[in-house]
Amino acid sequence: MIYVATRWYRAPELLVGDRQYGAAVDVWAIGCVFCELYSGIPIWPGKSDVDQLYLIRKTLGNLIHKHLTILKSNPHYENVHIPEPNTIEPLEQKFPYVSERCLDFMKSCLVMDPDKRWTCNQLIQHQYFDGFTNEFDRERKEQQKQLQREQQKQLQREQQKLLQQMQLERDQQR
Repeated sequence: MIYVATRWYRAPELLVGDRQYGAAVDVWAIGCVFCELYSGIPIWPGKSDVDQLYLIRKTLGNLIHKHLTILKSNPHYENVHIPEPNTIEPLEQKFPYVSERCLDFMKSCLVMDPDKRWTCNQLIQHQYFDGFTNEFDRERKEQQKQLQREQQKQLQREQQKLLQQMQLERDQQR
């Protein structure tokens, strides 16, 4: 089996062996790191891929049908059973001290179904970043204005050179 990403940050689709994955695995990893930044410890420090899936299920519930199908057909998991969690500890219980915005951001990243997981473009627009994106936008707009001013100055210099060259050629023809 080829491994993509460190186990603790690996999306369910990678853990079951799905070979058709996309950028959603990176969003999952962002969610894991985001949770770790708040708690100071990994959200799911699995000791094996099976343990990792168990820990994820203990927080988010069952795997989606597609992942169960892939898991059952994966020879790596032949005769392996993922234990049923005795209790579910949802994100709200794992992170009772975070704001609703923060919790919503976590949930947007850590969706079992990669097709329903938010994209990076959606995440950057998330309300969690409301106070940040305005500053980023201001800086970006100021940089664009500065670039436009520099381009305008360069254009004026080039026009001036062209006019001088034309004047010189005209003077030489007289």
